[in-house]
Amino acid sequence: MPELITTIGFFKERVNWTRCRHTPGDKLPLNVQNRTKHFLFKVAIEYTRSKGDAWEDDRRERYYFIPCILRDNILQSRVLTTDDQGYLEINFLDCSQGKRYHKKKVTISGDLDICTQIHHQIQEILSELKRPKRFLVFINPNSGHKKAGKVYGKYVAPLYDLCGVQTDVIVTSHAKHATEFLLSCDLKGVDGVIAVGGDGILNEVIMGVLKRTQIQRQVNYDDPNVAMEMSNLPVGIIPAGSGNVIAQYLYHTKCPFTAAAKILQGHTLQSNVASVHMDQKMSAVSSLILGFGLFGDMMKECEKHRNMGPSRYNVIPILSMMKRRTVDVNLSYQPMESNKKFRRQASCPGHCMQHDRLLKRAKSTSDILEDQEDKHWEKISDRVFAIDTHPIMMTPKDGKLGPSFGKDHLNVFMTGKCGLLSHVTQLAKVKEWDLHCYNTKFIREIQTQRFKIGISNTMKDKDFYINCDGEALLLTQPSFEVRLHRRVLTLFGQQL
Repeated sequence: MPELITTIGFFKERVNWTRCRHTPGDKLPLNVQNRTKHFLFKVAIEYTRSKGDAWEDDRRERYYFIPCILRDNILQSRVLTTDDQGYLEINFLDCSQGKRYHKKKVTISGDLDICTQIHHQIQEILSELKRPKRFLVFINPNSGHKKAGKVYGKYVAPLYDLCGVQTDVIVTSHAKHATEFLLSCDLKGVDGVIAVGGDGILNEVIMGVLKRTQIQRQVNYDDPNVAMEMSNLPVGIIPAGSGNVIAQYLYHTKCPFTAAAKILQGHTLQSNVASVHMDQKMSAVSSLILGFGLFGDMMKECEKHRNMGPSRYNVIPILSMMKRRTVDVNLSYQPMESNKKFRRQASCPGHCMQHDRLLKRAKSTSDILEDQEDKHWEKISDRVFAIDTHPIMMTPKDGKLGPSFGKDHLNVFMTGKCGLLSHVTQLAKVKEWDLHCYNTKFIREIQTQRFKIGISNTMKDKDFYINCDGEALLLTQPSFEVRLHRRVLTLFGQQL
């Protein structure tokens, strides 16, 4: 039997082709039936050139070119047999066509023992990767023209079945169903929670995961003076809704198959959230955007026209701009500069071994929390069109704005009185992630970890809304408070 000279090789960086030397003399035991640009392994085996084969002669030495893929992109392999003939079938992820993944399959025929040997090595590699084995999945049947279920069945379920991943699927039947279920279900053995739909169902899942963690650790999340603790249960999103902004941030595309594949790979990051407090309770948690004034009005109008699908996000905002209204507000905030004690404790290099311990201490030690509570508040009274902030902050990257998941503060933007054309132009720049979209005379930027908004007494009889991750939240009282919670949310995905 021909000897397998080199074992399976995997690469941390993408390699298009690998040239492997072979010694003539024995017959070729492996034949690639369909060649792809990125293949799984490189292998050098003795062989002889037969007529019609594509192998090249070079001074009696022949070279066999086998493409390679990243180690992280292996999906599964299996061995088939027919009359002592071995067949090795390998499924893998091909990322050669940009940011999207595509499932590819290659079949190799040859000696049964060699096929089995390579299959066992692949299984060992897969076990070393320690990928998730079980997911709790929530599907919002009303997302994306009611196609979320079909998206899951077409792109996600076949992939996870192929890889032997167990999925417990819950189809939500009413608002906050996912949050309620997560607060009471048994999550033993669950490696992650997946939301299938838009940013709304993702927000429900995040709310449930974070609330569950705080309850288990006896943290009073209703108190804005108390910092939440980090949840270790990762959350993923399969984009099947209208917005899917966070999916774009995490997976660099809104392709549902790519999202499912990257969740399967198991890479995670820690992200910020902001809690909204009204009536001495935590009314909502935001992981993407909190917008008051114009942005709340826009979202309320968008909810009235859900039958329009994703197109409503292009049409309704234009109509809302024509009806924009100003609001007299009192904004109180704790400036970052006064929080010197907190900043000194967390100001060590990111590679320092004490870094995580300091951050944990900063979030959990009672004297630090009391210090934050006692900090002085500064106040701004103004007439504004909108106030917005983003837990996933946009920071400069390659000449554009890009998402950053774990910053130590919130950027709060107050949009004052301005002409309609100037306002439209500025919002268009925000949509394009323009580097200078907030550099205008009518926008004031504040850096803080906590702020409060109070509405003037002359406007208390009107309805106002907060855009919380694409959902319109009605104000039940004329004031509310927002607090940043750093790196408490674990998400499946990678930073750009």
